[in-house]
Amino acid sequence: MIFQDEPIGVMEVLNKRVNAPGGKFTADDLEIMQSLAGFAAVSIVNSRLTHDQKNFFANTMEILGAAIEAISKSSTGHCWRVAQTSCTIARRLKITGQAYKSIYYASLLHDIGYIGAQRQSAQRTEASHPSIGAEMVSTVRLLSAAGPLIEAHHELWDGSGFPHGLKHESIPLGARIISFVEQLEKVRDEVKRESPKIPEGDLHVKLEQFASENIDTLFDPQVVAAYLVEVSPALN
Repeated sequence: MIFQDEPIGVMEVLNKRVNAPGGKFTADDLEIMQSLAGFAAVSIVNSRLTHDQKNFFANTMEILGAAIEAISKSSTGHCWRVAQTSCTIARRLKITGQAYKSIYYASLLHDIGYIGAQRQSAQRTEASHPSIGAEMVSTVRLLSAAGPLIEAHHELWDGSGFPHGLKHESIPLGARIISFVEQLEKVRDEVKRESPKIPEGDLHVKLEQFASENIDTLFDPQVVAAYLVEVSPALN
């Protein structure tokens, strides 16, 4: 099997049926095999390209995550922790398909607006980075549905968030999840700064307490409930 002068693999046929004419392979058989080999070679190459593209996309996301954390001064692994916890909550809420993928992409890239806003003042950057981030991904077809979630990832259930002061169901569900997890991350970082050697179990108790204290105020009750039922026990 050859594709663009590169050997891709080998096809082998054995034991032609005895009752076939002559019991031997013919020139016609060879021609059919050559055609099949050509189709197979193209299929294998396409499969390899798809695999390479997936790896490239994953690597690009890792690079973006590292760049975002460097500019936003988030703790190492912040983007991936937000994505992991957000997706676990989403599964608990039975979110599937494109909606689930959008939560995954948005949670990984929720702070990408810091890259576009890095030349602005610190106060302006903090206030504008959700909208800038949404605009940055809006022209990328794969990420376009994640844009509204990125823009609303600092909105809070009671309407006290930003940039638009949305409240309750006017905030997309995916954004409610990411907003909740983002606030958990802030508490996590504060606790770790104050007590660097705090046992993981004690840290999770503090996160659970924070989540419970702000249910139906800062955070959507169903999101907090999914965290307390699904995520927190899994982390302990």
